[in-house]
Amino acid sequence: MKIPEHNSPLKRIVLILLFGVAIGIADSSDAIAQTGKIAGKVTDAATGESIPGVNIVIERTTQGASTDADGRFVIIGVRPGTYTILVSFIGYARQRVTEVRVNLDLTTTMDFELTEEIIQGEEVIVVAKAVRVRKDVTSSDVRVDAETIARLPVTDLAQVLEIQAGVTVRNGIHIRGGRSSEVVYLIDGVPATDSFDGSTTVRLETAGVQELQVISGTYNAEFGNAMSGVINIVTKEGRSDRWGASAKLWTGGYMVGGSGGEDYLLGTNVAEFEEAGIQYRDVDAYSYLDHGVTDYQNVQGTVEGPLWGDRLTIFALGRYFANDGWLYGADIFNIDGSAGDSTLVPMNTYERLTWQGNIRFRASNKIILNLTGQGSNEESRPYSLFRRWSPDGRTNDFSDGLNLKLKMTHLISNTTFYTLNVATVAPKNSSRLYSSVSDGRYNDFDIAPPDTVEFTEGEFIDVLTGFGRYARGGTNLGRFKRKTRSYLVQGDLSSQVSRSHLLKTGFQFKVDNLELEQFNLIPGLDENGTQFDPFVPDIPIESSSAFVSFDNFNPITLSAYMQDKMEFENFIVNAGIRFDYFDARAQTPSDPSDPNIYNPQKKTNRYIDLNGDGVITSDEEIPENELTMEDREAYWWTSTTAKSQVSPRLGVAYPISEEGVIHFSFGIFFQIPTNNLLSQNFGFKLPTNPGSFGPFGNPDLDAQRTNMYEMRPTARRRPYRPRPDQIEAFEV
Repeated sequence: MKIPEHNSPLKRIVLILLFGVAIGIADSSDAIAQTGKIAGKVTDAATGESIPGVNIVIERTTQGASTDADGRFVIIGVRPGTYTILVSFIGYARQRVTEVRVNLDLTTTMDFELTEEIIQGEEVIVVAKAVRVRKDVTSSDVRVDAETIARLPVTDLAQVLEIQAGVTVRNGIHIRGGRSSEVVYLIDGVPATDSFDGSTTVRLETAGVQELQVISGTYNAEFGNAMSGVINIVTKEGRSDRWGASAKLWTGGYMVGGSGGEDYLLGTNVAEFEEAGIQYRDVDAYSYLDHGVTDYQNVQGTVEGPLWGDRLTIFALGRYFANDGWLYGADIFNIDGSAGDSTLVPMNTYERLTWQGNIRFRASNKIILNLTGQGSNEESRPYSLFRRWSPDGRTNDFSDGLNLKLKMTHLISNTTFYTLNVATVAPKNSSRLYSSVSDGRYNDFDIAPPDTVEFTEGEFIDVLTGFGRYARGGTNLGRFKRKTRSYLVQGDLSSQVSRSHLLKTGFQFKVDNLELEQFNLIPGLDENGTQFDPFVPDIPIESSSAFVSFDNFNPITLSAYMQDKMEFENFIVNAGIRFDYFDARAQTPSDPSDPNIYNPQKKTNRYIDLNGDGVITSDEEIPENELTMEDREAYWWTSTTAKSQVSPRLGVAYPISEEGVIHFSFGIFFQIPTNNLLSQNFGFKLPTNPGSFGPFGNPDLDAQRTNMYEMRPTARRRPYRPRPDQIEAFEV
């Protein structure tokens, strides 16, 4: 695969289209994906008649509405959370309703009955009842708010996800049995999925989550690039009325124990254990491991509050977590093959630092700016059974993530608003033992370990040999680094155009930039072509299949959607349509049967066909007639083709009672291949020797497509109450 220049006519067309869409949306209004709606009616408690002109205000916000001629009101664009609503009208007692819960994409219905004011300044306080069954949900989803998360006995967000129906957390997050790469992750309405492999770009902490939504079935047109589910997260904002802070500090150890095996683990009394049939894998390292209270440690803190009244607020979170793990090895051998000090060494250590921030600035009652960021830095040393006796030769894994976003929300009215987002997502992964390629500690004892090892006081012992034995020194020679940076522009609009219709529309444009380098160090050669002794590390040549590298790989994606949420007395409909476009902007071999431009197999790709008959004869197979790399470049590659799809979505919810609803949904879904599938074993450097190689990535892969249907009843479970005759029978 080759990366082409990016000055194609398609780029100009896409940019013009993007500019036009952005102008169209900016002239109108925003994103409903991270907000909910409050709607209802106000009537006179005595007569039941509608009251027009009543003021409804959401306290501690600038949002509110007035009732129309029929006494109805609508407030859209409300962030998920718990609110207090104040209802007031001249001549009537003010009514304050607390504990009003607003959820993502859902309508919270609040009907008020006002009584005439008997005492001036009279106020009625009401606690809102919890909604038993959401009647406007047209797909299978679960919402978990901050209060619920705080009550759960969990320390990580993955544990919250794991207890949801249909979600499995094992080597990634899987929804309804799908691949982990088939899930899309959204943070505050903006994708936070790593374009390389479909994983999350950063780790979020439970203390920073306002609401978590898991959609495990079909989903509306506003969501895309997912096949099995959507994980939608709204992060916290700082309070505007007071300062607050929290802190957590805890530590702990592993309650493990055992007996025997210490001598065998340390390489003594081997014959005795072998006669007893005890294998290496049966040795209990914990039999002589001291119990401690610092095997894992956690420090976490949050702070929030107003920096400038209700105009400027801040929320900040930080967490440090370290875990030595529960798998240990013994330092029997140093990496150079010499005797170690026989101490126990933790072999699956993990360390993480995460942070999260949100600065909110209210420029006016209508315009709000949010600067948000999330970051994580992880370091670990993965367990290796092979290195149980020489743990210092293991590799180090590093994983860093950074999300930054600037969001503008414009509340045009209580029924119309829009948002514009500019964001960058930058995950980075690497793996290596030492930072420098030329570090003198690298060696290849894995290939040729010593037969004997000198222990203390000059005593030599024979080292066990044979299949399945542990390494007696040596270093991991693998090196890997990969960086993705995505730049994204997103706009969304929501408008309650009538009592029954909530229209939504939006677009998203994203450019990815990927870099990757992967290889194993090889023995270096001197000027005579002889391997250095002792071992000196070197990097494989670029044309070798052992060296994989690319940069400036820049796929683009563009999507747009339109959706109408229709709420009628007896049913709710979500109808929408979505457009997705993807272009890898790369090149593939013109002849897939001979893909390696560095070492072609066909003679016609190695020598110039002088007579043009398509056959290379022996007189043409001469060094002077060989094709150069530049010659092959002229015809070797062909450009990838763009992929697109129009996807209709439909969801219907039909309430059958106060506590039951049936919903049906259908959709066509489209997912762009992850970039690791497009770029795996970059360069198509197929070796000439016999064997099985690959797989090799294909940047011209078609996108995944699927049709999904769902029909499901939802009802509140009633507690079991025995009938009177059953109670009497029990008493008898």
